[in-house]
Amino acid sequence: MGGSQSTLNTLPPLTDDNTEQLFERFAQGEDGLKLMREMAKPKYGPLDRLPCANVQAAKYTACDHPGISSCSNCKLVAYCSKVSMLIFCIATRVMT
Repeated sequence: MGGSQSTLNTLPPLTDDNTEQLFERFAQGEDGLKLMREMAKPKYGPLDRLPCANVQAAKYTACDHPGISSCSNCKLVAYCSKVSMLIFCIATRVMT
């Protein structure tokens, strides 16, 4: 279940091209409030389900299964299995 590891996929770097274009449009007299709303739009939509939090950045690996069980301590992350949680905790020495 949680033993499968995959290459860590990352989001592309953010560019300021869009922001610069919005500032140019503001300088040309467009409505500032309308432009601010455009800038505030999220770049990525909400996730359907949290991914498994078993990510080892130093090794560039991540579990490719969806997170099913949330962390009982923080409730902020989810793991696909207890094995995946233990692998992450041991790798990061979080476990007490």
